Amino acid sequence: MTTSSLCPKAAQPALDPLLRKPQVCSLLGISEATVDRWVKRGLIRRIKLSERISVYPLSDLHAFIEKATASTADAEAGAGA
Repeated sequence: MTTSSLCPKAAQPALDPLLRKPQVCSLLGISEATVDRWVKRGLIRRIKLSERISVYPLSDLHAFIEKATASTADAEAGAGA
């Protein structure tokens, strides 16, 4: 019995890519200081791997973008009513 028969590809969970701070800045179009402020406010999640290395799950950033986009759309819809 092989490993592939024990754990078929379809059953393997997809890994969530982890981004470093410069990648987050590029993705969101913000500065590193803004990333730090948003982490402090709990708007985005940071995973500290060591004292000097932090990563940010891409799925969390996508959820943040969707939430921010929905909030903006709701505010614009309310202003137009």
